[in-house]
Amino acid sequence: MYREVILADAHCDTVLRALDGIDLARGEARCQADIPKLRAGGIDLQVFAMWVDNTVSPKRSYDRLLRLLTQAVALANGAADTVAIVTGYEDFRKSLAQEKISLVLAVEGAHSLLPSVDSIDLC
Repeated sequence: MYREVILADAHCDTVLRALDGIDLARGEARCQADIPKLRAGGIDLQVFAMWVDNTVSPKRSYDRLLRLLTQAVALANGAADTVAIVTGYEDFRKSLAQEKISLVLAVEGAHSLLPSVDSIDLC
């Protein structure tokens, strides 16, 4: 029934688990959401929240954000037949046509960004 609609999950913290060494491209009992579970659930678009605790110093916070971003990109590259990072509508339409799960990378909390325009376009 749900395959007739686009199914999106607007928030998950799964990419945080990748920093713990968990391979999100394969089924992982310790994860509530990994690529096989997203596929089985019929998810077309998944927003990966990249969250850094706001008690971390600004420099360390930005470094952790970059590590999360690196993990998300590595996941997408390693599972390129299944997922694609999308940054706009055309990317999403292409990913949908290829029956891939679209990944949107979202920064949760601007405190982890440096006070510079370089922080605006990380992806």
